[in-house]
Amino acid sequence: MFYKPEDGYCGDLMPYYIDGEFVFFYLRTNRPKEEFSDVSWHMVKTRDFVNYYDDKNLGIRGGTGSVIRKNDEYYIFYCDNSDFDHSEDKRQYICQGVTKDFKIIKEINKFSCKEIYYEKAHFRDPHVFYNEEK
Repeated sequence: MFYKPEDGYCGDLMPYYIDGEFVFFYLRTNRPKEEFSDVSWHMVKTRDFVNYYDDKNLGIRGGTGSVIRKNDEYYIFYCDNSDFDHSEDKRQYICQGVTKDFKIIKEINKFSCKEIYYEKAHFRDPHVFYNEEK
């Protein structure tokens, strides 16, 4: 009943409904104990929550986030704490990518928290929504 890739582990499901299909973006790793360097975004589809198909790697190496659609483009927001900061506090980054078809995802923005209100090493899991008034 619960989706699991044949040769890895599925975590942090980020559900989305697109054109009659439920699409689950998820973090995939090959290891039973998660190591961030091994985590990548995948997506898998289902219509009935029993049969899952079209599992593919999106080429995003990063943590949990969210997806929104505006017009004919999808905007993907995710956490990245890969190799950009080698300091002791290991700063994390929120990244923004854009795609029309999930085949090519172009990174268009990357930022970190510079305010004192957040911990530099725990600035992650962006949940973004579109506010038409703003």
